[in-house]
Amino acid sequence: VCNLMTKWGETNDYDASDIARELLRYSGLEIFDYAICNTETMDPELVKAYAREKKYPVRSGDELQKYAKNVITGNFFSESDIARHDSAKLAKVIAAI
Repeated sequence: VCNLMTKWGETNDYDASDIARELLRYSGLEIFDYAICNTETMDPELVKAYAREKKYPVRSGDELQKYAKNVITGNFFSESDIARHDSAKLAKVIAAI
């Protein structure tokens, strides 16, 4: 499951493929079976609040398919005043796998 937001000092300017590539490098795996990545646009006010901390939504990007056999995209975040995954949405996708 891909991160929703970047974190300054750790994943600056990373998209989902950059994060997947680094995870593979550290894990010793060659490729992931699945990558689940949010592609839904977040509320602009929420994005603006995170931008003050130099945190930005992680973009999916076409390169992600290099690092996962199956890429699942969609709306996987919980609508609130903080950026968090929606556990029910993720559970449904993971159970289907």
